[in-house]
Amino acid sequence: MLKLTIEDALAKAKYPERLKFGVVEQRDQNLRISPNVYSRKQIRYVGVAPEDSRGVCWARNVCMSLYQNEDWFFQIDSHMLFDPHWDEWYIKQCKQLEEVCNKPIISGYPKSFILEKNMPVRDSNPGLMACLIPEGTNFVDNALIILFKGAKLLKVKVPVKAWHPAAGCVFARGNLINEIPYDPQIYFEGEEQTLALRAFTHGWDIFHLPNMPMYHYFARDKRTSHWDCKADKKRHENWAALKINSLTRVKQILSGKQQGIYGAGTKRTIKEYAEFCGIDYEKETINVETYAKTLPKE
Repeated sequence: MLKLTIEDALAKAKYPERLKFGVVEQRDQNLRISPNVYSRKQIRYVGVAPEDSRGVCWARNVCMSLYQNEDWFFQIDSHMLFDPHWDEWYIKQCKQLEEVCNKPIISGYPKSFILEKNMPVRDSNPGLMACLIPEGTNFVDNALIILFKGAKLLKVKVPVKAWHPAAGCVFARGNLINEIPYDPQIYFEGEEQTLALRAFTHGWDIFHLPNMPMYHYFARDKRTSHWDCKADKKRHENWAALKINSLTRVKQILSGKQQGIYGAGTKRTIKEYAEFCGIDYEKETINVETYAKTLPKE
């Protein structure tokens, strides 16, 4: 749906001429979008054979390398649709959030769309999906966990401060890329978890917003995942090896041991993150009520 996503973003934007696309397509060359799509000046394109891909965070890191100091950054997946003037909406909302915090990030699960007879049908439910820490979540085997988050529909009309982003919808000032670039060594699990901690400790605040003007195709029936791809047999390191190395990296970041640009920041501490959301990576404890109590009533 990559071509559909690009075309819909352009068609629905209020200022399509201002958009610049950074595209990383991980498919066999004969299946990639046609040259007349990505030869435009607005599209910066990298095509990657499936056997050369090293996972989602590696691909997002490559995509971030296509950034050229634009004012705004919007990270999305390749299977999205939009409402009219979506670009103006996100910029306006982010500027309003800047009145209450220095560095806001708009992120969260968009509404969904499905295909019926190859035509998109959009979900019209109002409100937002708030990321929650599920009951019974614990640290396992004395190791830093990978969180399996839950989500709750809140029929609210105000932004909700979040403890966790959705990687398929991240909107912020372009400087986000310079301060918290994606770590290419993380394979898949821990992607959003480490991004949340790094953003918080670098002074960024994540917000869920109601009625975002975009839609995500959540069905996986026609998609080949990185780890079940036949190309895995051709890789120098298969997905299982990439995952093992990645989990070590995730643990280093969440424990504060990872130094440098891919580690935690210095604006706020990991302890302060625990006080905000209830996940204490240093003590390996979780209080699911800490964040839940901050949510507005419907």
